[in-house]
Formats: sequence, C-alpha cells, structure tokens
Amino acid sequence: MDLNTREIALVAWIAIAVTAILFAKSTRSSALGVLGALLQRKIVDAIGLSVFYVTGCVWLLAQADIWVWKNLKTVVFWYLGTAFVAMADVKKLERGPMTLWEILKGSVAVSAFVVFLGGINTLPFLAEFILLPILTVITAMAALAAHQNEHRVLVSPLNTLLACAGLYLVGYSIYRVFSDWQQVDTIHQVREFAVPLALTAMYLPFLYFLMLYMGLENAATRLQFTVPDSSLRKYMMWRGALAFGLQLRTFALYIDTLRRLNVVDKVGVRNAVSEVRKMRRREKNPPLVDFAEGWSPYDAREFLADRGLRTEEYHFSNVEWYATSPNVRLSDEALPDQLVFRISGTETAATMLQLELSVRAARDPAASDTKFWAVAEQLVLQALGDETAERLSQLASSPQGSMSAGGTTLSTTFDEWGNAELGGHSRKLTIRHPARRDPFSSFD
Repeated sequence: MDLNTREIALVAWIAIAVTAILFAKSTRSSALGVLGALLQRKIVDAIGLSVFYVTGCVWLLAQADIWVWKNLKTVVFWYLGTAFVAMADVKKLERGPMTLWEILKGSVAVSAFVVFLGGINTLPFLAEFILLPILTVITAMAALAAHQNEHRVLVSPLNTLLACAGLYLVGYSIYRVFSDWQQVDTIHQVREFAVPLALTAMYLPFLYFLMLYMGLENAATRLQFTVPDSSLRKYMMWRGALAFGLQLRTFALYIDTLRRLNVVDKVGVRNAVSEVRKMRRREKNPPLVDFAEGWSPYDAREFLADRGLRTEEYHFSNVEWYATSPNVRLSDEALPDQLVFRISGTETAATMLQLELSVRAARDPAASDTKFWAVAEQLVLQALGDETAERLSQLASSPQGSMSAGGTTLSTTFDEWGNAELGGHSRKLTIRHPARRDPFSSFD
C-alpha cells in the first residue's frame, strides 16, 4: 500500500498533532475524554458493523474486477474521510430520497473527480508538508469568516487563494499526466476514480438503515418515560414499525401522536395509527381552504421555508392544532439570537401565525431586529399580500402596537427580560385571522 507524498504529509501532520495533544497537560485529559466517548459500546458496534458492511462491498467490487489489492489505500482513505464522517452526519438523511441523491451527486461526483485528478501526481514531500497546514488554516479562516459579519470581507480573498492553490495542484497533475503519459497505469487510475464512487453509492443503504435503527431506538427510549407498561410499549413499537417502519419521519410523528393522545391501551394505538395515516393523506392532497376560515396549514407551513423556518407536521396538541419550526440561529456565537415561526388553529385551517425573535445577548441587537423585520415582511406578504406588507413599517416604528387589515389583526410585542449589561429581549409578530377562536374559551 504505497502512499504518495501528499498522503505521507497528511499522516505526518496527524502524528505531530496527536503527539502534541497527548504530551500537553492542558489538552491531554480532554483528548482522553473524547477517546473514551468514541469507545462507547454503541459507537464501537456501529463502527464495527460499518467496517463489516464496507468489507462486503469491497468483496463484491473485487468479484466484478473493479477493486484489486492495489486499491486498498484508496478504500482506507475513503472510509476515514467519507464513511466514518457520514455516520456522524446521518441525521441529515431524514429528509428523504432527494437528500440521498444530492449527497451522491454533489458531495461525491465533483469533489471525487477533483481530488482524483489532483492526486494522480503530487508535489515533492517538502512542498506538500508545507502547503498542507497553510491551506488548512486558510480553509478554516474562510469558513469562520463566512459566519461572522465583521470578518465577512475576508471570504472572497481567502476563497480566491484556495481556488488558485487548487487550480495549481490540478494543473500540475494534468501537466505530469501528459508529460509522462507512457508511465501512467490507466487501468489502475480508472479503478482509483471508480472505487470511491461505487463504495459511496453502495454505502447509502447502510446509512439509511443506521438512521432507521437510531430513530427506533430513540422512540423506544422516549416511550419509557410515558408508558410504564412494557408489554404495551412493545406493542406500540411493533405496530408502528409494521405501519411506518421505513418512513422514519412518519414513525416519529406516530410516537408524538401516542404521547399527545396519552394512549393507554391497544385500541388507542390502533386509533393513533389511523390518525397518522389520515394526516399523511391530507398532507399529500391538502383540502382547499376558504380564506374566510383561515389559511391552509399546508400552505402556511411553507411561508418561510426559504428562511429555514418550515414548520413540522401540523398536529393536534392539547387544545388546538399546532406546528412550529426549528429555531434558526442568526449567528454562530455561543448564545446566538434565534427566530422561530409557529402556526395554530383548527384541524382544517390555521388561524394564527406567529414569528418570534429571541435576542440573547447585547452583541448587535439592531442587526437581529433588522433581520426579524425582513422576515416579518415576507410573512405578511405571503399571508396577506403586498398592500399590507407595505404598511408593516407602522408596527416597526414602535416596540408594541397593532393594526387591522381586512379584519385580520397584526400585533407586535416587545419584552425585555435581560439586564443592562448582558441585554436580552424577545420580539413577536402575531397575525390573527378574524375566524380565530381562543382555544381556552371553552374552559371559562
């Protein structure tokens, strides 16, 4: 298994970094703690299973004469750089087949071609040894600068440096290929290019079933806290697995439905399965909603999707139907300001939309407020049209206020909950449809 000079330089720097970390008292204990976390039984089992699976994939490629022993190094580097990292990022696959295709198409095909072309011929060891840390630092600086407003001006020149370095390495490799054409092992190089792509495509089913297993295990853990009867828990898991087993997001919705309905028997489990199926059918073919009743919840959940504020499934929660988006971080700071979008209403119509900003520290509250009003304008535009969106500045001019648009009420609230030194406040825009009924009025 011969290593080229770039790979030798990489191994050398890794060895230097590991040695420095282990010999420095300030980092030794943390490094050992990370190592201990990686050696947990579940992680070791997952890694062992993935190695076994990849070995089987390599055997199949060998039977097809795509892989030979000379490609062993490629498999090792592919596993460490792609397969192992992908296991840590497996949650991204929850979004379904489109994500699988995007991973195969974008993350592998282009990058694999560039890495392959740049690695056919490498620079002398000393040049690779010097270039590697320099390019690594520049890459890290570019990544950090892209997420920090005060340093964003550096992104373009840093990326230009990286592009120039990449073009030089690829150009040097192409030059060497053409100048030493007779010495190039064409069949071997074709295998070097094909093996990582084939392994990645073959590895995707393993990632999917790993994600599936993790989802089922998490569901079982969550049920332990709400369902004391172990036999009923087993029935819930098996019934859900049979109905939705290969659809992890639907299975997670089923578990949430069990908890919301406080199911205590098998009849309740069957009712929960029927309810989830009904929700999925309605989601695939959303009913038309007259604006006199509110907004279609299936349209409303998409109002801010391009901002990362697409809500979860619209579901019944305690006293009304409800959905909320993930919190969107407005920066990469330790305590970032965040936006969240919520919709609520009846089973067939959303009657209230809410956008909330949480400013958690007094770093740059004005910038976060500006982002809030930009997103708020988009929400009002989607919900009520251009004319109302143009009037939104009436609310932005004061901390709290309200206005009416065709019977729909728009109101803002502002709450300072931090102190003078650290800051901290929340700002909320609420759009209330005239068909809105207070869900708690029935308890009066």
